[in-house]
Amino acid sequence: MPKLPTVSVIIPTYNRAHLVGKAIQSVLNQTYQDFEVIIVDDGSTDNTEEVVKSLDDPRVHYIRHKENRGGSEARNTGIEHAKGKYLTFLDSDDWLTSMAMKMQVDMLETTGADVCYGDWRRAYESSIFPHYSDEIFSAAPMPDPIASLLGNKWCPPFCYLIRRKAVVNINGWNNDYKALQDRDFVVRIAFNRSRFVHYKGVVGYYFQHHEYRVSRSNRIRWLTFMKRHIFDSARWLTLNNEWNKERRHAIALSLFRHAQRYYGIDKNQFQECLKKTIEILPDFNAPRKYYRILVAILGYYRAETIRRIILKIFFRNKM
Repeated sequence: MPKLPTVSVIIPTYNRAHLVGKAIQSVLNQTYQDFEVIIVDDGSTDNTEEVVKSLDDPRVHYIRHKENRGGSEARNTGIEHAKGKYLTFLDSDDWLTSMAMKMQVDMLETTGADVCYGDWRRAYESSIFPHYSDEIFSAAPMPDPIASLLGNKWCPPFCYLIRRKAVVNINGWNNDYKALQDRDFVVRIAFNRSRFVHYKGVVGYYFQHHEYRVSRSNRIRWLTFMKRHIFDSARWLTLNNEWNKERRHAIALSLFRHAQRYYGIDKNQFQECLKKTIEILPDFNAPRKYYRILVAILGYYRAETIRRIILKIFFRNKM
């Protein structure tokens, strides 16, 4: 019987023939070579299959959905076919640094943790070549992963190398989420009492497309699923009696920030998120002193109106 790979890298893709090759090559270039790569083509209409199969490496496996079923289903298909002890999920427009897999495998093997997460950089598309950000987005140690993840901490999926059992125990990715699937996935792993460990080093690049724009309909969808995620998380903490001071503060702050996102879009949702904020943390205070003074005098909605005016006047590019 052939030896099973230690790591399974799952790459969902849809119509990214021009990018997926670089993502796969970043895996093949790893200093750690005990892996398999599973590309799940989610019904592409371009030449993705041709690009993948041109990479003549027996560790690269190509699976195709007959129709587009969404990123979560594509990742779950990858999980079903994966043979590795550890799993990671690499989007087809991102790529890994060459030492990422070795460093993260070593940490999981030596610590016995369930999840190893690393730092990342952003890459911006240009007409000639990608521009790489010098800024390192640090995942930083998480003494309480649940509180950290609920407090708006976010890393691209490739930052996490995860024991297979931790993924199987939560039944993989949630197909009901049409946005924020990655956030929901990692939080549910944390809810399952998985142990997290931080590797202090850049493990990959998150690709920002220059044509990326958020339409109003997509923004509404994102807002809807973010609210659902926060409310679902609060419900889980209540049902499982898992609240503590840090988690209450994290959820309350997330709800407050989400209320601010609803400003000018849906006043009822703004008010509902604020109401839930106070319900979870009755002594909640907005982060900035000037804002708290405005709230005391004018209430939250008018305080937010003034904050927006101040930002527009003095910080036009920092709204």
